[in-house]
Amino acid sequence: MAEGVLGLAGGGSAALSQEVIDKLKAAERKATVEPIEAKLESWETESATMLAINALNLELITSFKALSLDNTTNAFEQKTATTSGTAVNYDVDDVSALIEGTTNITISQLAQKDVYQTGTFADKTVQVDGGNDSGDLITISIGGTDYDFSTEGKTYEELATDINNNSNFNASVEQVDDSSYRLIIKSAESGTASALTINQTGVNIGINSEIKSSTISSTTSQIVGGDDVGDKITLNGIDFTTKDKSYEMLADEINAHADFNASIVNSKLAITRVDGADVEVTQTGVDLGFTSAVVSAQNLQATIDGVSYDVSSNSITTQGSLTITANEVGDSSITIRQDTSTILTGVNDMVSKYNSMITLIDAELNSTDSSVQDKSSLRLMKSSMKDILFDSYGASSDKNIFNFGFSLDTSGFLSIDEAIFNTAVSDDLDSLKALFIGTAENKGLGTLLYTYADALDGYEGLLSQYADSMTSRKTTLDEDLESEIEALDSKYELMAAEFAAYGSLIATMEAQFGSLKMMIDQSISGS
Repeated sequence: MAEGVLGLAGGGSAALSQEVIDKLKAAERKATVEPIEAKLESWETESATMLAINALNLELITSFKALSLDNTTNAFEQKTATTSGTAVNYDVDDVSALIEGTTNITISQLAQKDVYQTGTFADKTVQVDGGNDSGDLITISIGGTDYDFSTEGKTYEELATDINNNSNFNASVEQVDDSSYRLIIKSAESGTASALTINQTGVNIGINSEIKSSTISSTTSQIVGGDDVGDKITLNGIDFTTKDKSYEMLADEINAHADFNASIVNSKLAITRVDGADVEVTQTGVDLGFTSAVVSAQNLQATIDGVSYDVSSNSITTQGSLTITANEVGDSSITIRQDTSTILTGVNDMVSKYNSMITLIDAELNSTDSSVQDKSSLRLMKSSMKDILFDSYGASSDKNIFNFGFSLDTSGFLSIDEAIFNTAVSDDLDSLKALFIGTAENKGLGTLLYTYADALDGYEGLLSQYADSMTSRKTTLDEDLESEIEALDSKYELMAAEFAAYGSLIATMEAQFGSLKMMIDQSISGS
């Protein structure tokens, strides 16, 4: 009798092992799954290449825009500004809008906020002196509008907080020496339109404890308007005549009264009461501009190229984009000149980025191992940029890059002779501008290159479409891979189960055959 048929009496069940199944599965995997995995690996390589091309295209967009009509501050529209003197500084929003030449500026007065201070107090957390009743308040007037701030039961800090809640004012409690504080009240904006008047009702926080005149040009000159017998100032009901008096003489007369102190400080006549109470002043026939402000609100007064300005801010915008900010009284000038220093820099950057793109594209087009599937798109990019670069421009189409120091080597790379180019910048700037920038009717190569590169990754652009195609391919490959792996696993899971059943059956048959063989052997040996 033959042995080993179907593995009977030959250990056939061992032949149907997991190792056999794994070998069969591995063989089939090579034919079904691994080709898809290889395509996914190639897709990853292609994706990295296209990401590099996209990144370089973004650099090209930036480089081309610097030489484009679409950029109002392109390399041909740059201007530089220099200033003399310290009276002003400047800022520019749109360099291209500046007018070349020198702007002369004279600052005769800086704009200021109104600043008031109260008398001193020892503790900022105590209740405002005298602020006990519902009618106790201070009134701050600005622009003809009165704002009341109750002091009833309020500390100095709380009063400052209330005032700060009004956008017209700024208030703070400041420590002015080791043991005392003052409440400081300021207008939020500078200029005479923001001048403040502060009055007190039922409370005395020393807001008017000192009054100051407007600025005096000469302390020894006669008081302006003080010509008649009835001309006078009245301090808390006491008259001081101003007829035929200088400011110094008036200060001496006030000081001669026991109730008052007067002095001329920083070209202003300052008056206080000896007892520290508020100074109440009225004027008859004269106007010395008295205020109790520490700093009085005033406008900026300046002339710019002979034009007079009297404005609330220390900043003035001229030429649409040149902002001049006053720092101090004095004279300054700002000189605007065209700046051509960035043109060569921009052109060199364009050449470098273009050569990098050509190198990257050629590497894929000339490589047999390239993973890029749609090489026609790369060829189109390369040829389109070359066509723009090497075309002729200007109103008469008589200008191209080779007229201005550019050259092309056998590999298709650009280079530039900087000496020739700089000569053109100095001697023929208009032609260079026509070549690179152009006009709305005759766009230059920089403008066209920027438009082309910008459109590549725009809606339905070549690079955008390529990216969409790659995304679609990746989705399909992922789905195919998942499907093949599931089918393969399912097939060999079923096969393993069948093999297990076959193995059990074969083992039973082998056991039965072994018993039969033993009986046969016994019958033969007993005969």
